[in-house]
Amino acid sequence: MSDSKRLNPPPHSLEAEMVVLGCVLQSERAADLVLSKLQEKDFYSPVHRMIFRAMQSLAAAYRRIDALTLKGELELRGDLEKVGGEEFLAQLENSVASPEYVEYYADIVLDRAILRDLQSAAFDILRTTQETEGTIQDKIISAERAVYEVTRRRVGADFVSLATLTHRFFEDVERKAETGEVQQGVQTRLVDLDHIVTGFYPG
Repeated sequence: MSDSKRLNPPPHSLEAEMVVLGCVLQSERAADLVLSKLQEKDFYSPVHRMIFRAMQSLAAAYRRIDALTLKGELELRGDLEKVGGEEFLAQLENSVASPEYVEYYADIVLDRAILRDLQSAAFDILRTTQETEGTIQDKIISAERAVYEVTRRRVGADFVSLATLTHRFFEDVERKAETGEVQQGVQTRLVDLDHIVTGFYPG
């Protein structure tokens, strides 16, 4: 296979991953931020995943995360030598001068992970389009759901599509009409519009 036909490696930044893990070892505040923002799968390197998993275990046990406790947790798991031993842990701890910019590097790790997930979703969508089973509407809904599940970590878990909001609105209007609970909002004096939206409401 020629170089031009080879797929590029999945998006990742080993340097950013190392900085993030190093920040966790240096600062409790950095540890809280990283452990709340990132998941094990967000790390591309298997070694970094093992280290992050050990950090999560320490945090779950309400133990301080530093080079010494991390070493002990990795030894307990039989992973210390797999990650490169004490030498690599020291390298991690010294990989950053200050944990001040931990969020910047954590965002890099998260963004690369989302891009990898988007690539995976794109391949799944492509495969779906080549299958004969299912309707076009089913395929579109499946594709939208796949992309949303990936991107919601960046746009926010509270994001709701306009189509969903519209559907919910008319369901609510129909329910209130059937039960006699229709609440009139502020009238616009445009009769046709008021008939459709039942007026405007605060907020």
